[in-house]
Amino acid sequence: FPILESLGFDGIEWIFDKDSELTNPLLTKIGRNEMLNFSKKYNVKLENIVFDWFLVHPLLVDDEFDVEEKLKKFLFLLDASRQSGFKRIILPLMEKNSITDKNVQKKFIHIIQDNVLDYLEKWKIEIHLETSVPPSEEYDVLKKLNSKWIKSCFDMGNSASYGYDPEICIETISEYLGSVHIKDRKLHGSSVTLGEGNVNFDKVFESL
Repeated sequence: FPILESLGFDGIEWIFDKDSELTNPLLTKIGRNEMLNFSKKYNVKLENIVFDWFLVHPLLVDDEFDVEEKLKKFLFLLDASRQSGFKRIILPLMEKNSITDKNVQKKFIHIIQDNVLDYLEKWKIEIHLETSVPPSEEYDVLKKLNSKWIKSCFDMGNSASYGYDPEICIETISEYLGSVHIKDRKLHGSSVTLGEGNVNFDKVFESL
């Protein structure tokens, strides 16, 4: 937090992932209070939180945890995030947690509609979907969910790595666009230093 303040940033995007599943301060009341205290002390707002844990344990696929257990985990994290003051949840739907399969898409839509939308409405919290599907499919999912609390997170690096045209992506999902991740990636490759990958930054920012 002091480093962010010294660099002139006034917000942070938190991550809950596999590496921090036992130590993340989000998990306890003491930890959440500590996050809030540091946020106030250094004037760095708790902006977004990314649920990267589900990249390792996909929400809709049984592994060592079944889908019901993971839904409980999701709802717990959602409530813990609310208690920490986060208003935007980034849910990555890619890699093992992707919704490329149509049946998985339907299952995801039903789970969110049946278990999550009322909570979002009550507490005025948004979930931003970061997907790997083509923009037309992402738009279709967002439209079927039909909620002002479900939006899209456009990650320009991931989009470039899948070979998507940023102008088409942004134009297609524009009415649902909620947040943007700035990074660079190689086509079909991993993240790299800004300017060394396949992101067309001029085109991206013109489109935005």
